[in-house]
Amino acid sequence: MEEAYHHLLLYYQEPYGYYKPYEPNYYYDHYEPPSEQETTLSIIAELTQKINERLESMENQMNERFDKLERAMGQIDKMVKELQSQR
Repeated sequence: MEEAYHHLLLYYQEPYGYYKPYEPNYYYDHYEPPSEQETTLSIIAELTQKINERLESMENQMNERFDKLERAMGQIDKMVKELQSQR
C-alpha cells in the first residue's frame, strides 16, 4: 500500500492518459511573497519615478513658457526701437 501511495506521489496522470514523472519546481513549490522591506522599496522606487517624470514635464512646460516670454520681449524691443527711430 505504501509503495502504491509513493508511486502516486512521484507520478501524475496527464490529460492524455500517459504518465510523466513529477519534477519539483523550486520557484513554484517554494514561493515566498516579497518581504515588507522589498514591497516598501518597490513602492518608493515607483513613486520616485512618477515624481521625476512629473518634475521633468513641469520643467519642459517652464522652458516653453520662458521661450515664449523671451520671444515676446524681443518683439517688444523691436517695437520700441521702431518707435524711437520714428521720432
